[in-house]
Amino acid sequence: MLPDLESPELVGLKFEQNQFQAGCWSESLAKANKERLVPVGEEAMSWLEGYMNQARKTTLGERQCDYLFVTNRAGA
Repeated sequence: MLPDLESPELVGLKFEQNQFQAGCWSESLAKANKERLVPVGEEAMSWLEGYMNQARKTTLGERQCDYLFVTNRAGA
């Protein structure tokens, strides 16, 4: 069985703690002092790369945010 991310985990992902490499999402698990690799399909990888390179930057503008997924709301 492949590991997966549940909705609360996905929403709470931190931008700098996670990275994409070779079709996997690498997540640091601080509590267990381990790393978890979650496979990501090509299409999902393409959409996430587009989001990180365009939509995320546009949404944040000059603001900084630790979370991967951001909104236009103040304080994001």
